[in-house]
Amino acid sequence: PGGSYDTGPNIYTQVRIEDLATAVKSQPAAESFVKQVTFTNGPESNVSITSSDGWVGLLTQAITIGNSTNRVKIDTGGKPEVGGYINNTFKIGLFRDTTPTEANAGDESRLLYTASDQIADNSDNYSEITGVVWVDTPGSVGIHTYYYMFKQTQDHGSHDARANANTLTMCCTEIKGA
Repeated sequence: PGGSYDTGPNIYTQVRIEDLATAVKSQPAAESFVKQVTFTNGPESNVSITSSDGWVGLLTQAITIGNSTNRVKIDTGGKPEVGGYINNTFKIGLFRDTTPTEANAGDESRLLYTASDQIADNSDNYSEITGVVWVDTPGSVGIHTYYYMFKQTQDHGSHDARANANTLTMCCTEIKGA
């Protein structure tokens, strides 16, 4: 800006496009690798639980699968956490087509992924789990709903597992199958 620069020799080409369809090669939707992307964030308000609460839903995202061989990549972000005294533990879970009510009634047959963490000392620290990336093959067309849940499995004192409002995300991507 504001000066003169020597950029060396320049070569210019002029192209006249008569038909945009022949100038741009587009891939038909049927051949596209990514079929659709859905996204949500939340929870709408702060969530705090104790060990007596069982599985509690944090995020819910539905996606409609168009081919039974297609896969769904589920990518959750954010950090549910548990406050710290020794032995406080909590779990996160990623479920397909299983509501928190069904999970608490013992139906964990569609639990895709679970992880747990524990406070190991009395330092008043907290522990967090940073999310999940999972590729699922539902095996059928139609609507599939994914639930990102957590539960506190052991608590000590008044330190509850928690997730703050609008700190979590879930993105579901339908990917072309074989």
